[in-house]
Amino acid sequence: MSLPDSKKRKVELDANRAANKKAAKRLRTSLDNDSLLGYFEACFKAKDFKECTRLLDENDNDMIDYLNNDFINAAAHSPDFDEWVLLLKHCPDANARYHDGTGKSWSVLTQAAVDGNSRVCLLLLQHGARVNDRSQGGYARTALMYAAAAGHLDVCRVLVVEGANVNIEDVNGKTAADQAHAQNDGTVWNYLDKLMK
Repeated sequence: MSLPDSKKRKVELDANRAANKKAAKRLRTSLDNDSLLGYFEACFKAKDFKECTRLLDENDNDMIDYLNNDFINAAAHSPDFDEWVLLLKHCPDANARYHDGTGKSWSVLTQAAVDGNSRVCLLLLQHGARVNDRSQGGYARTALMYAAAAGHLDVCRVLVVEGANVNIEDVNGKTAADQAHAQNDGTVWNYLDKLMK
């Protein structure tokens, strides 16, 4: 009795996956530390997070250092939720900061808010990101202010539910609602204005 084509294909795919896992394990065990780190970097850049997780679970400190050093740049504007999960699992500093080289810095939460990534904002907050953290060396704005200015209502809602203070003012005395109003975003402004005391 012969298997239907769809079942044959599934069996072939399962066999290929098993062979690839074995080949990857053989490769991991045969590499020296420098080569293994290079392999990890290649897997990370290729977004092969399953292989990265396997490597990290073996707890190679060089790989964890690579992630810690590259945490900001690696996920800077990444909408890839799996990448953030991997980063936060092994590099738990959800309050890491971007530094632009001119003395200004802002949190990874702020960057996710600017990019409109509400899922990543929630993930960062669940991992201990400070919801009212301010940018430094500039206007001292919060993630909520930046999300409001960018018109990201879904991000504003996540931040507010997680405790963002809508009454905080930047160095110019402007709140998140003021930021939305300045950008002519009535939807975000109405939402935030109703919450202000």
